[in-house]
Order: sequence, then structure tokens, then C-alpha cells
Amino acid sequence: MVVVYFMVMSWKNDVSELLAGKLGKPVEILSSSSVGGGSINLAYRLETTAGSFFVKINDAFRYPEMFKKEAMGLEV
Repeated sequence: MVVVYFMVMSWKNDVSELLAGKLGKPVEILSSSSVGGGSINLAYRLETTAGSFFVKINDAFRYPEMFKKEAMGLEV
């Protein structure tokens, strides 16, 4: 699991760069679809040149370390 913080305005570019770094090849986002069900985070399904991914976005100032804590809970 990868936890990353980025600005909402440029999240697609940030996610593309993060995925490219992790996968070792360029990644282009072909489409994004909003996924509902949560009240705190924005959630999207991404179709990319490297496959499908699920992305959650929140406000790191309002919810500091939320994703980090969530990731630790999932590893237990």
C-alpha cells in the first residue's frame, strides 16, 4: 500500500508521477470515475496505461496522517 500526500488541484499529475516511480515506467491516466460511499474522502477509480487503480483524496491539514494510520490498521 502506498500513502501519499498531494494537492487536490494537480492530483492526477501527482498520481501519474507516483505510479511511474513505483512501476518504473511512464503512466498516463486515461480516465477517472468518481466512486461514492464515503463522507470524508474523495474516491476515484482510475484507468491508466498500467491498469486500474483506486485513489482516495482528503485534506491532509484537516485529517493529518489519516491514510498512514489507515494503512497501519490494514497491515495488522
